Amino acid sequence: MATSTDPQTRSRFAHIQVSARARQGNHYDWFQAHSHEFYRLGRFVMRHRQRFVASVLEALRTWVESTAMQGVDDRARMVYGVGYAGFRAACELFDMPFELQPYWRWLADYCRRKAAEVQESVSVDLFWHEVLTGLDAGAFGPSVADWRKYFHVVEDKAAKSPVSEQQARIGAEQSFKAWKSYVLYFRSGPVMDLLRTFKRRSGGDFPTSPTDLLNQMRMQPYWHPAKHASGHRQKFGGAATQTCWGIRVDLHPSGLIQVTDEEFNESAARGVDPETFGSAAPWGDDPRKGDLFALINPLLDKRHADQD
Repeated sequence: MATSTDPQTRSRFAHIQVSARARQGNHYDWFQAHSHEFYRLGRFVMRHRQRFVASVLEALRTWVESTAMQGVDDRARMVYGVGYAGFRAACELFDMPFELQPYWRWLADYCRRKAAEVQESVSVDLFWHEVLTGLDAGAFGPSVADWRKYFHVVEDKAAKSPVSEQQARIGAEQSFKAWKSYVLYFRSGPVMDLLRTFKRRSGGDFPTSPTDLLNQMRMQPYWHPAKHASGHRQKFGGAATQTCWGIRVDLHPSGLIQVTDEEFNESAARGVDPETFGSAAPWGDDPRKGDLFALINPLLDKRHADQD
């Protein structure tokens, strides 16, 4: 099937999705040849809208209250339920002999899986949001030396450059404009304990368990798997080597932000070499650095090294 590339046009028309795998043949030409007649379907529904709406509401109620939807959040129930209810009501209105049970089972299973995927993503995103919020609020201590007890950054010199050729060339000519890849290590247990304490002080809660977070984070593209089942081993804040988790900053949505060469050049033109002009005037607005660098930059800053 085909659709318009204009979002405004797409929003004004009903769309019919046809599975390329399950369809019996390619009916594109038929749809194109008879498209001028499709308005009759909508007109028929409008002329029988009282019956159609009653059928939709009944089907939606059955869907929402079904045992198949137990444990699924309300938003997912409604998003998929409205589509199912509308399709079922249309089958009844047009007197179409369609077997709905297989479709019901497939859609219910699909809804549960997608809702679980969204929940996992939300939990992981919430964790990083709370980490960055906690930094500003002092959840990990008032100084960078305190932060280093829980977080550790190592440059990943073996990583393939994730930036464009032009940005890499400029970085080779001016080292302070070069993109460096990092692995961010953190002690998951203590970090989550501090976040939980921080949230409770403000009347909130941090319900995610370390096991759940680990299972969810392992599925993320930025997860840095360890060679040993127990995890990575790193030194934090000058203390003894400890077990930790790791992520590749380049692949984290709040790590590397891909920008065009034009955006990079505009920002780089304002860049000042801190080695020449001192740390008071560095290039501080690299548009490629996401929110995680609010944590990474201080950990890398040599001015804080004597605090450890």
